Amino acid sequence: MLAAASRGPVRWVDTAADDSPDYGSGRRGPVTPGPMITIASLLRDGVEIRLARIDTPPTGASPSWRAVRLGGWPVATDTRPATQITPGEPGPSAEARTASLRSHLRALRGFNLGGVTTQQDTSPLGSWTAIPWLATNTDAPFGEILAAMVLLDRGSPDTADPSLTVHPEPDGGHLVTVAWGDGLRTAITLPATSG
Repeated sequence: MLAAASRGPVRWVDTAADDSPDYGSGRRGPVTPGPMITIASLLRDGVEIRLARIDTPPTGASPSWRAVRLGGWPVATDTRPATQITPGEPGPSAEARTASLRSHLRALRGFNLGGVTTQQDTSPLGSWTAIPWLATNTDAPFGEILAAMVLLDRGSPDTADPSLTVHPEPDGGHLVTVAWGDGLRTAITLPATSG
């Protein structure tokens, strides 16, 4: 099992005036500072559990902000990839599939929208690219944990999905315990921000 985490400020770019193709280097526009975000990933046997917590707004900024959208792995091919969006509890799943790869996201906590973005002629790996995503339909509250299972495989038979429990700590941090499909448990602490 591997674990990694990072924390940093979010910035939104209003790209409404830039209609150029998006080849991954970003579009241009006015920048608005956003909150701090903590991201952590737990990886085991080809399955990633991705955690996100919106920590604090920038000093002097309004505490309101935009919804959170989490992207999965892009898959590319010369024919349009198959896609599937499935409602469910605790949230939806979204999938893009080529003849040889499957990119799958399943909401575990806090995400209530799912979809797949499909683009043509944006990748050197194939004519079509599809990227599954999950999102909140409203502003997620500060200090709450969002979680999803992220998978990129060759269409292996599904195994039992991991589940998780989140315990807030008195200092503002969170203890997250993942119960993997085979019963093994992994705990990770997302520490509180320093302010």
